[in-house]
Amino acid sequence: MKNVFQKIFLFSALISLALFSNSCKKTEATSSIIAKKAKVKELDYALFTAKGKLKIEQGDTKQRVIADVRMKKDSIIWLSMKSPTGIEGARLLATPDSVVMLDRLNNVFYAYTFPEISRILKFDLNLPMLQSIVVGNALVFDEGNAIVTKDDTHKILSQLVNNIKIESKISKSTSKLEEITVENFNNRNQLQVEYSNFKEINNRLIAHSANALFTFRDEAQIKSINFEVNYTRTGFDGEELNFPFKIPRKFKQAIIDVEKAQGRK
Repeated sequence: MKNVFQKIFLFSALISLALFSNSCKKTEATSSIIAKKAKVKELDYALFTAKGKLKIEQGDTKQRVIADVRMKKDSIIWLSMKSPTGIEGARLLATPDSVVMLDRLNNVFYAYTFPEISRILKFDLNLPMLQSIVVGNALVFDEGNAIVTKDDTHKILSQLVNNIKIESKISKSTSKLEEITVENFNNRNQLQVEYSNFKEINNRLIAHSANALFTFRDEAQIKSINFEVNYTRTGFDGEELNFPFKIPRKFKQAIIDVEKAQGRK
């Protein structure tokens, strides 16, 4: 599992650095208007839990972990990652203010506030946005233009925010988000996420599989990272959840060099 947790933590950072060079903000009013126009059926929840398998592929490197996710809407994301043998290698806690991750394999921790992350990424990243990606809710921005078109099976919500194109495909039959593609016209870097294997849990439909492919330019080469998630169990609004998280005394704080990780000088 060596380095897998740094890759997971870097995932959103790499995507944002490569794709989002301008600040975009999400507002409830604009999101509601556009989502209503596209007739997107968002997952409504107070508490969310999920367990499943996560596979990460980059070049010839393949790594697999068992993921345990717990969320309280607009409040907390808690994530535990274990090896297939059950040994926990990392634990992450995200709140509206910060993201902290324990790397148990190397006895270090990473800690960033969302304002720090946003300044580094040049992108207004926040907790509700991360939670939307986890449960498959649409991302809607209040800048630029937005239109809705249709094909035989989908309603297509297209948003253009400066040099960023966001295209969301919503199933006509279920009104659920099935695919989102984000592309930067300047560097042609792209993120594509596909949601599938929808199941009804407590009268709510949610994808139990997701595949995310991030393609980016590293100098003269085109590289990609693929993330495949398969939930074996999900739940909503059950009994109150616990989010145990404590930084051990022996752990030292570490810094992720995002530019080095992406091959930038």
